[in-house]
Amino acid sequence: MIKISLETTADILNVSLDYVEELVIRGVLNDYCDSMDNYILNLNEVIAYRNLRDLDRCDALRELTREAQLLGEYDAPGFDRFEYDRDRLIGENQD
Repeated sequence: MIKISLETTADILNVSLDYVEELVIRGVLNDYCDSMDNYILNLNEVIAYRNLRDLDRCDALRELTREAQLLGEYDAPGFDRFEYDRDRLIGENQD
């Protein structure tokens, strides 16, 4: 296990330190050492969370774009050919 700090996690996720702390408190990210508010996180779990979050965002954007296309409000040539490998992204950096 590669251990990383909350600060490093915030950098990887491109979010605030407060938001990372909230993710830990809610149990979305597991902490492995809690001494005097010093959380240590597993890099692989952080990467997996980031990849799933990004996939969810991509799915939402794809759905919004599809709806806009159906309404004739958005024209994206080649959009239907847009593909991404969910399994590869979800499995990235997993032990």
